[in-house]
Amino acid sequence: MILMVGAVASGNVLLSLDDPSVALDEGAAFEAFYLTNPIDFGRAATSGRLRRIAQSVTVGSLTDVTITPYADGDEFTEQATTIAVDPADGTTQVVETEPAVDGQRFSYKVQPTGFTGPVAFGEADLALVRKRQ
Repeated sequence: MILMVGAVASGNVLLSLDDPSVALDEGAAFEAFYLTNPIDFGRAATSGRLRRIAQSVTVGSLTDVTITPYADGDEFTEQATTIAVDPADGTTQVVETEPAVDGQRFSYKVQPTGFTGPVAFGEADLALVRKRQ
């Protein structure tokens, strides 16, 4: 088991992120997100276009999940996709987006919003179309 904690932006309070009872920061839903490390597509100088991100999500309440692609350290907010995840459709679902981001080093940010219960993320699949060099 790995303890996951987050800090309150203005104060010395830690929140245990893996505690299903924690969804609020002093009465308001906290802004939770994570940014992945650069994705390893097998070569150090991979050049291509990121074309698909499929992220497994397990939810305990209705939740909007936004996936934002990054390439070479730049955030592509215009290609962010927000998907509503309803546990009535299954507690674990795959949210998918199809960006068209060119670069060499790719990552992505995942941000749940509007949740009132636990949200957990699992494995992800990504697709890259390599460019000829």
